[in-house]
Amino acid sequence: MVAQEMIQDCLTRPWLEGFKAQNLGRLPVVRFHSIKNRSSDRIDTKFFSKQVERELLNSGQVEILAAMDEMTDVFNEQELEASKGGPDAGDYSQELDADFILTGWVVTQNETDGYGRTVKAYLVTMELIDTKTTRKVWMGEKRIRKIVDQAAYSW
Repeated sequence: MVAQEMIQDCLTRPWLEGFKAQNLGRLPVVRFHSIKNRSSDRIDTKFFSKQVERELLNSGQVEILAAMDEMTDVFNEQELEASKGGPDAGDYSQELDADFILTGWVVTQNETDGYGRTVKAYLVTMELIDTKTTRKVWMGEKRIRKIVDQAAYSW
């Protein structure tokens, strides 16, 4: 739900139409960097990162390049093909350059609600950066709060 909301927000902002207008309708190419955990909690962000990437890809509004953490596999495959000496060996001319990089992180903090309960707040922040100018063209933020179950004490 967070991935869907954030990507929908990202793709409805002025940067997308501006890019298409300046590039004869061409879709922007985005390289996604996995969401990072910047909290003290153990959060597996791989699942969430894939949800964000899926939302981007399925939107049809942008082209998606392999994520940075997937590039090792791509480079290994390219080296294998080059070692075979086929007609396309070492030809990287079809490799696309990213127009934008999408990156983000999750932080957490403990809060209390108005009823004395402990609440864990998760804040997801994402940024879209133009690779040629390094300008940030979009920033999104989504907060989720979850009541933390605490064991009851008895005497």
